[in-house]
Amino acid sequence: MKGLLTSLITVLTFTGLQAQTVPTAPKLVVGLTIDQLRTDYLEAFSSLYGERGFKRLWKEGRVFRNTQYTFSNPDRSSAIAAIYTGTTPSVNGIIANRWMDPSTLRLTNSTDDSAYMAYYGDKTSAPTKLLTSTIADELKIATQGKAIVYAIAPFRDAAIFSAGHAANAALWINPNTGKWSGTTFYGEFPLWASLYNDSRSVDFRISDMVWEATFPKMMYTFLPDWREETFKYKFDEDRVNKFRKFITSPLANEEINTMAQEALEKGALGTDNITDLLALTYYAGNYEHKTVQECAMEIQDAYVRLDHCIAALLDMLDQKVGLQNVLLFITSTGYTDSESVALYGVVMGMSLPMLFTPNSLIGSIAVVVAPELSEDFYAGRTENLKRDIERTLHASVLIAAVLIPVMFTLGKTLGVFFFDNEFSGIIISRFAFIMLPMSLSIISTTVLNSMNFEVKTLVHFFIGALVLLVCIFVLTPK
Repeated sequence: MKGLLTSLITVLTFTGLQAQTVPTAPKLVVGLTIDQLRTDYLEAFSSLYGERGFKRLWKEGRVFRNTQYTFSNPDRSSAIAAIYTGTTPSVNGIIANRWMDPSTLRLTNSTDDSAYMAYYGDKTSAPTKLLTSTIADELKIATQGKAIVYAIAPFRDAAIFSAGHAANAALWINPNTGKWSGTTFYGEFPLWASLYNDSRSVDFRISDMVWEATFPKMMYTFLPDWREETFKYKFDEDRVNKFRKFITSPLANEEINTMAQEALEKGALGTDNITDLLALTYYAGNYEHKTVQECAMEIQDAYVRLDHCIAALLDMLDQKVGLQNVLLFITSTGYTDSESVALYGVVMGMSLPMLFTPNSLIGSIAVVVAPELSEDFYAGRTENLKRDIERTLHASVLIAAVLIPVMFTLGKTLGVFFFDNEFSGIIISRFAFIMLPMSLSIISTTVLNSMNFEVKTLVHFFIGALVLLVCIFVLTPK
């Protein structure tokens, strides 16, 4: 899949579109990185596209179809760092979005740096972990600092690594507030971005934003979808995660275009003979990081809207700078959310530990009561045994009864708070009720073992395991 996903690199000089003499150096270089763009989807959905987006790129640009990253397991951070530095993680230092710091044995984020404050946010960020220079840095050096460089992206790491060390600003959408954020590493926050934040940013408009299908359902036939009606998402319905949902929707790409237009109009890009750089990032991954089975129609519509955004961007560049003065390159980050591995990691590493919370409490109770139950059983103290068993069962049910409504109602919030993953919270919420049978299973096993019924317990365990395997075989979608 690595070759398939990264095979699209398009470079457009538009030399054939204009009668004017093409300048020796472009006034503006535009780098567009499309996060999780899949060329199989790109080609499969082509009948849904207009003539001025992807099809224009294929016809008028130069397409490199056999390119790939020269390292394994790229993610957004490592891919964008590789694109803008021209080097691999072993050289540029960005091996992933997060990694284990051997000095502290803690996870560290690729963009975290407590030495620099945030604008319109609380994340302390800088490209200090990026060890080599970028296209933006070299452009600044070549022009003696006169080139203007802006990086605009939905995500913090995408903005910072495409901006490099010497950009005028790196801007990304704050997932908690909807404001455009930045870092003091690049100096002052652009005035035009501040004015936009104070009057027109996403948080002012989120209540009216709705994502629904562009075309009728009958046109989305390239991926199977079990639903009979088209989708409709109103982001403001989720008060806690509305901006996170927005960022993973194709409407975020429209916001990128809006901010790019602000930079072109008020940031003085492409207004003189000194080459400037505008680094943009679009998102083409699944909505809310869902599986294909959950959002087949949304994926197709996302590519339709992506096509529209590219068409709008080309028209914008032509109007503001003139395409004869622009060099545009487009590429993918070369990965997608690995669904099977990702889902396994989410379930096993995030959701199940939360759902097993009562197990640790009930396990502690079991350790305390097991000796007493065993003593009562062998001494023939039936009443004491019955009383202790009832108390133990009641305590287990009470613990589960308290935690189930909490997990059910606050599952999404807990998933985002602890793991920064809403899907883990959805699993927590939907499977909260299994805490009751799990709790009873643990305590009943302890009771039976303490009364010398280990063989029966083992038999019941194997029966349950066999039923589980049958359910997995029969109920798993083929």
